[in-house]
Amino acid sequence: MNNTEMRDTYLIINPELSNVRKATEFVKQWAVRSGLADKILLRFLFAVSELIEAIVLFSIENSLREKINIEVEPWEGWIKVNVKFSAKVPIEPYFEHKESKSDKFPGHEIAPEVFWHRVVVEWVDKAEWTEIGGWKRVSFVQYARPSGSPGELYFLGLVPIQRKGVNIKIVGEDVGIVTIEGVRNAFRMTKEMMFILNAVDGKRNVREIYRLYVEKFGIVHPKVVGGMIEELIKRGILLPGYRITAKGSTLTNTKQNKFLQKLLRFQYSIPHPDSFVSFVHRYLGWLWSPFVVVVAFVLIFSSFHILVFNFRAVESISGKAYLLFSRAGGLIGLVSLLLLNVHIIFHELSHAVVCKRFGGRIHALGILFYYGFICAFADTTDSWAFPSRWKRIMVSFAGPLSDLTVSCIYGWAHIFFTRQNLDIYAGVCGLMSILLFYFSLVNMIPFFETDGYYILSDMLNIPNLRKKSWNYLKQFLFSIVLNKDRPKISWKEKFSYLIFGSVSLLCVGAILLPPILVVFGLKQSPNDFVWFFSCFFVVIIALKISKIAFEWYHKARLTQIKLK
Repeated sequence: MNNTEMRDTYLIINPELSNVRKATEFVKQWAVRSGLADKILLRFLFAVSELIEAIVLFSIENSLREKINIEVEPWEGWIKVNVKFSAKVPIEPYFEHKESKSDKFPGHEIAPEVFWHRVVVEWVDKAEWTEIGGWKRVSFVQYARPSGSPGELYFLGLVPIQRKGVNIKIVGEDVGIVTIEGVRNAFRMTKEMMFILNAVDGKRNVREIYRLYVEKFGIVHPKVVGGMIEELIKRGILLPGYRITAKGSTLTNTKQNKFLQKLLRFQYSIPHPDSFVSFVHRYLGWLWSPFVVVVAFVLIFSSFHILVFNFRAVESISGKAYLLFSRAGGLIGLVSLLLLNVHIIFHELSHAVVCKRFGGRIHALGILFYYGFICAFADTTDSWAFPSRWKRIMVSFAGPLSDLTVSCIYGWAHIFFTRQNLDIYAGVCGLMSILLFYFSLVNMIPFFETDGYYILSDMLNIPNLRKKSWNYLKQFLFSIVLNKDRPKISWKEKFSYLIFGSVSLLCVGAILLPPILVVFGLKQSPNDFVWFFSCFFVVIIALKISKIAFEWYHKARLTQIKLK
């Protein structure tokens, strides 16, 4: 074949106008088999034809003879078309390469992964642009609409519906709080999410909401808006309006998956949590008064010679506690475990009482399943509405402060009981002192979702610091490797994102390195506490990866059997 070469789902054509129709017919065959019909099919084929015709015309105009590769990925219910062509073809992801360009953004450059605004919004569900080496690749994705239903949450045809009983509280230009009647939790919303939530009227689809979003905030990829809508649906604030109907069995239909989802989302809150915290604050609120906080700081600094500057004493305490633990047949360990759980409740209660002290409302207080562990929690979402960031910091710091204070009390009690030769009591107090001391240190590491992270986020006054840092670091590295423009942000944000993102990578590496070195025999086992906390974080990271994999698998199973 001189002009075209077809291999099942793969077509190679020369840049000639006569081949545009052949390529369109080739894609049409697979699109029909994938379930596309009527207007959906016509719009998708129009987008594919426009793209291939543009590549051919630019190739002819510039005397380029490189072949155009068209690969079809047909699935039941949706199809993906990858068009690969020479990087010499002067087509870039700018508006000026589209005849019906947007009047509001003439000549506006946007990220390589999103291009031709009208094409993405009007004709296809998803579009991606990549350039590697001497090749450019454009990918179009289109989903069938059986009975007007979309096939995925990101679909621009989705018509989201606001759940009944949703209450929106605006607390500033950038922050809002959403509560749902009958649901104890409250949710913090960014100004972008608040805009989307207000734009949902049960009539607008995601395509129309996306247009409004672009007019308000400027050009973004449609999947950004889709992702925020998906997050609102996950939280139960929005309902999808349309749901996918799968012909075959999906993961969501299995009893095992329902059990796993319930387990991963397990959460129990006591009835009337705000009333309970108000009761505690009324009679025990003095424990979190400014005077007691000052006393706590004095106690902590006076105990530094035990817990910080004299680390050998710490190892001695832990060693004696371990020895007594083995001799007492686990009695010390069981008592310490009971006391530790009591203190975890006290830790969360500290957050709640301080939030109540500043006028906030407690929406939930109880236990949940977190990274494989049963943990206590307190929903102090109202603290995000405090105009003073120092009040928000104090709410976050109340927990770690209680850990350090109680740790110091246990440390002094250990010394007292040791001098009185009361080994059992000394062992329990020593073990609790060490556990709470390390627990407070770990809880102040700001590179995970800890109290330290929220404290740092409020100090810098940058919400979603971790997510923004990772995104900026990724874009920063891509700008170096691919010589792309960097996002235009303030120097404060740039510095914060780079430092936080870089140190996060180093922190994760430092946590993962000791277990890896020991497993491969490159290093002897470190001391018990370093080994314990390293393994603890490895388990957390492994569970996080497993959760992401589970969500990906669940999403993948919503598509049907591949046809090719």
